Order: sequence, then C-alpha cells, then structure tokens
Amino acid sequence: MVVVVSDTFLVKYGNSVKEIEGWNLLFVEQYLKIPAPRLYAMFQESGEIFLVMEYIRGNLLRDVWPTLEERDKMTIVGKLKGILYSMRSLPSPGYFGNVLRGPFSDEFFWSMSSDPSISGPFRSGNELCSALVAKLKSNSEDPSKVEFFKTHLPQLLGRHPPTFTHTDLQQENIIVQEIDHGQLRDYKVFIIDWEDAGWFPSYWEYASLFIGFHWRDDWLAKAEHFVDPWPAEAAMMKFVYMQLALYCNC
Repeated sequence: MVVVVSDTFLVKYGNSVKEIEGWNLLFVEQYLKIPAPRLYAMFQESGEIFLVMEYIRGNLLRDVWPTLEERDKMTIVGKLKGILYSMRSLPSPGYFGNVLRGPFSDEFFWSMSSDPSISGPFRSGNELCSALVAKLKSNSEDPSKVEFFKTHLPQLLGRHPPTFTHTDLQQENIIVQEIDHGQLRDYKVFIIDWEDAGWFPSYWEYASLFIGFHWRDDWLAKAEHFVDPWPAEAAMMKFVYMQLALYCNC
C-alpha cells in the first residue's frame, strides 16, 4: 500500500513491500545522484516493512505519453538517456545479485525455499543461466525443452557483464514534471519503483522492457534511444518468461 502523508512524504508498506527496495534507494542516492525518490526511513512493524520516502509530484509518463508531441517525447528520452548512462557507467562488482551481494528479488529467480542456486547471487553469467535452467526444470515436465535451454542459454546469455539495472522501466515507473520556459517545454524526469533493481546482465534492462511491451505505441522504439537494444537476448528471455508461466499476454 502507498499513502501520501504530506507534500513531502510518501509511505509504502505492507506484506508485499520488500526491504531491498529501501537499500536500493540508498544505493542510488549514494552512488548515482540521479532523479529518484529519497529514502528518509525504513523500519519493520508487526511483520510489515515500512518505507518512508520522498513524495515526487508530477504525472506518470503512461498518462501523458499519448498526448505528447514528438519533440517532447525526445526531450524526455534525452533525460532518460542521461540517467541510464550513469547507471551503466557504474563499475561492475564482479557478481550478479542485489546491491547487498544477496539474492535477486526478481520473479525470474524466485524460489519457494530461497534456494541460492536459483535466487543467487551468482559469480558468472553461466551460473545465472544455470539458475534459469533449474527454474525451468522445476516448471516443466518436458526434458527435451529443458535440454534446449541448457544448451542455448549460456551461448546467448552467458557472456554479458553485471550492469546496474532497474528491471522495470515501463511508463508507469517514470514520473515527469513539466517545466514552462515560455514557448519551449522542458521536463524533469524521475524513475520510481526500485524494488527489484540490482546487478543484472547488460541485456536485462532491454529484455525486461521487451517482455512488458504491449505493442500499442512507440515506447519500445523510443526506449532504444536510452537502453542498449539486445533483441536476440530479449526474444530468448521472452521465451523463458512464457515457459515459466509468468506470461501475461504481453
């Protein structure tokens, strides 16, 4: 649940809130200085996580995108390009996992028993691919399908370096504030919802965009201006997504 308590503060709490989101916000503030909510407090009460963070005024990009002129879209894309450049410029930590060197919280790596061979962290891209294969094996009764992924995932996905990744750069996770400069419009752009961020392979940001894209507008084409496109890797991850029964008719 999300509650706005003043012009300054927003509280996010409940059983579905992840503590790692708070640590991700602290990481972003310390190492990136990019436009994102500032975390003011984080605590647990009655088994629920509470995150007290900055309330950012503005509009969700999802709500205004259809009304924007091309030059306004490209202005926003330019701001996002700067943010993503900063994220990709962080030096690799030498592992794949969350910012605390712990397991991923992303649904691809969810394990009921918190099995580190599935959830991570991982020392290499091949280990990460093995985790996806293990997850696929637990979801499939077809050994030939599992063998296909075991053979081809490392070849296509195994050599990408760890890159700091948001994992869900959809329009509903981007807030824009319009700045009036007379006849010229400018925008401040903020990225929210950092709950699953971490050190993922370099193709992951694009793949997550590709998986969640609904083919209703020009968002994916515009996103390729600020996220490095990896179409083959994204197509493979969409296939994995479908096989894991995470598919949402995207």
